[in-house]
Amino acid sequence: MSVFPLQVSAIPGSTIPAKSSALSSTIPTKTEALIKKLEFDVSLTTQDQGAGIRIYYKRYKAVLAAILKYESLRKAGNWDGLFTPTHIDFVQLVTSKSMWYKQYKLFDQVSRYPQMIEWLGESEDTPTDIELWGFERDIYQWAHLEGFLKRGGKPLKDSEDESGSEKVQMKKKKTHKKKDKGKAKATAVSSSEEESELESAQKSQKKKVASGSGTRKR
Repeated sequence: MSVFPLQVSAIPGSTIPAKSSALSSTIPTKTEALIKKLEFDVSLTTQDQGAGIRIYYKRYKAVLAAILKYESLRKAGNWDGLFTPTHIDFVQLVTSKSMWYKQYKLFDQVSRYPQMIEWLGESEDTPTDIELWGFERDIYQWAHLEGFLKRGGKPLKDSEDESGSEKVQMKKKKTHKKKDKGKAKATAVSSSEEESELESAQKSQKKKVASGSGTRKR
């Protein structure tokens, strides 16, 4: 007979919680600890991929603010957390590591464009969508921000779209011209061939007539 105490958690149908699960429920995760100790806005921890770049920017700024607050507490000796958080621990408050370095890092480049910062922060001097972007959308996403940065912060103009479509049309016109030229050449070749065949038939007929008249003379 075993002398070891019976594990209550192993009893089927037992309503008494296991000791290990009770302990784990009282120990907060890294994310929970950071949210509580740094008073991080819980509403920003929802990873909604369709929220738009204004919300993403709030998350981005909240992560940077949390890092600064942690560093201040640590230097003052007031960080009483059970762990030392890494940069990724802060990032994962709002998004995944891959999304942070692929998309959120675009905000590092926004500091060069004061108007974009005002628009993202929805300040009193916020430019209109047309003034900043050159077009209107209900929600602006990462692709829009990437385009803005590629244009050097300039709004997208209708003329740029038109020039692009004009280029496509020009290509189509050139293609049609080439096809038309090809058809014209083919028509010219076929007509010239027909003419040459007609000429050769006429020459052949003349020779037959000439040979026939020569025979009669004899």
